[in-house]
Amino acid sequence: MKKWIINLILALMVPGALLAQEAEKPRFLFGSENVVLSGFGGPLAEFCSIDQKFDLYDGGGGALLINQTWFIGGYGMGLATKHYREDLKDVTGIARPKLYFEHGGIWLGYIHQHYKPLHGGFSLKLGGGEISLVDEFFQYGPLDERKATDRIFVITPQLEGELSLAPWVKFNAGIGYRYVAGIDKKYQYPGQEEHLYYDKKHFSRPFFSAGFYFGYFNQSRGSN
Repeated sequence: MKKWIINLILALMVPGALLAQEAEKPRFLFGSENVVLSGFGGPLAEFCSIDQKFDLYDGGGGALLINQTWFIGGYGMGLATKHYREDLKDVTGIARPKLYFEHGGIWLGYIHQHYKPLHGGFSLKLGGGEISLVDEFFQYGPLDERKATDRIFVITPQLEGELSLAPWVKFNAGIGYRYVAGIDKKYQYPGQEEHLYYDKKHFSRPFFSAGFYFGYFNQSRGSN
């Protein structure tokens, strides 16, 4: 009888000990069982307007993709269409001043229900850049001929939708708002008041975007 009771106690203790060992097993936030990493990159385009004239921004970006849901990376964008400020030719000494606008920085985002062919998301770009005036034939090179350069900070939140075309490519389209801070460069004619070179409302504006992302999108947490 005594032996039977001892065996029963041992039988009850063994599962508890195993569970305790399992509970004490170290777990890590970034362990291989919890995180799946990949990446993507591709061209980006934004469509907007400056002073009621169509403008196109082009560029690109790339990011580290975490569990196909969150991403962090970098981007760069620049004004591709030509916009002239002939009202400033006397100030700058340029026969036909053309706007030069570029910015780049950190790119963050969230992808909702990535496993569906059509899904949504949110992204945020935080960057720095500049607005300048250049000659209409300007090409960035060793001879820097930019004038009236204004250093700026850009915040770009965006809502977007994605269409998974293949395990390695997506089409992305969205709507966002570009907020440009730090526009304060001024000029002054003798005996007159100071004036800003650039009007903030021409750069802080809503826009539509489109892009193709190339990467590895056929993953799920726990897959190898």
